[in-house]
Amino acid sequence: MFKRMVFALVTGLLLISCATVVAKQPVSVEQIEGFKGLDTPGKIVVSQVSASLLARQHRGPVLSLAKVPGANVFFSAGKDGFISSHNTNGADETWQISDIPLKIIAVHPNGNLIAAYESDGFSIHRISVWDWSTKKRVYAKRFRDSIISLSWSAHGKYLMIGNTSIEGITVLDGNSGNVQSLFKTAPGIVSLSITGASERINK
Repeated sequence: MFKRMVFALVTGLLLISCATVVAKQPVSVEQIEGFKGLDTPGKIVVSQVSASLLARQHRGPVLSLAKVPGANVFFSAGKDGFISSHNTNGADETWQISDIPLKIIAVHPNGNLIAAYESDGFSIHRISVWDWSTKKRVYAKRFRDSIISLSWSAHGKYLMIGNTSIEGITVLDGNSGNVQSLFKTAPGIVSLSITGASERINK
């Protein structure tokens, strides 16, 4: 009897694990309630919804905030997989980019590209970069280890991803997502990365 119970528990855990691993990743953002649709990329057509209601409240905890450099705009990301932009002029927007929590977000210096760390806290560790004006994903990368920091270089040439792997940090070309080999030796676990105005990375 005991063996049967253990087998059933193990089988159940395996099923849960498999279901988590194959979590769906959309190639474009999904609409939220109250929106009739997109007329043209980046233009929202609203049906019976006032402008003040466009910024949907997160369902659950807000896990990350990121300010647009030099502007009165910031983004919030939550456990619900949604990103919201908050603007002092009231032109707020909210879109779902994932069906798993968004742990960290970082805004490109141009204020348009948004990098997000999506993770279920178990087997999925994914970085995705989104074009906010067109509501399309630019690229996405999967990681084997947890991400602990995410930042853009001063002018957005690089996307720097600190993680718990032996290498400690992965640097991507900001536009293409291609991995850049910039360090002669692995720096170890990186919890913060930043560049000066020249975008030079110390090796």
